[in-house]
Amino acid sequence: FVVSIDKARLPDSPAPRTVQMSEGGTGNLNCNYAQAKERYGLKHYWTYNGEKMVNDDHVHRGSNANYRAYTDDEGRDWLALSQLDAEASGNYECNYKYPDKQVFSMEFNVNVKERDGPADVIRNVTVNEDRYTETLSCDLSGLAEAGISSFRWEKDGEVITNDTDERIMLREEGMIKMLEIDDLDSEDHSGVYRCIAELRTTK
Repeated sequence: FVVSIDKARLPDSPAPRTVQMSEGGTGNLNCNYAQAKERYGLKHYWTYNGEKMVNDDHVHRGSNANYRAYTDDEGRDWLALSQLDAEASGNYECNYKYPDKQVFSMEFNVNVKERDGPADVIRNVTVNEDRYTETLSCDLSGLAEAGISSFRWEKDGEVITNDTDERIMLREEGMIKMLEIDDLDSEDHSGVYRCIAELRTTK
């Protein structure tokens, strides 16, 4: 007898899916190949940009995003992503390896959108020199939940500190940041002032 065994005939892989996710949020990918997985004893694994995802919690070394792979009661395989950052964007594949080494894959192109900060607030302030003192203030309490990593004042694009001008004093009361100018001078103190708060990221 001459016995020949053909390789398993795999179905065509579905078209890659594009999935939008948000920075700092969570997301889920899933694939349902339960019947074939059980029938042929397939080995399942996930890859990120062609690299096998191992039990390291993070999607890859350059990202702080976490992942958890699991199978639900109906046999569907899931990849749960959390603490997403922009570096977690990329190509994810859900792979099933047959005993004859063939691999059936389902592909997901994940795009993690960076978190948008609030829109800038612009105020025009006109002050007479004879007023002597003027205080600019920024109330950042609305950003408390988002988390502020750093804050600074600028004038015409240059950073201001308490050493910039002896007539300028920076102070704060909780989430309210203030810039106080004494002995106002139209030539020295006219300009565009910005209070800049940078939000924490998941990086």
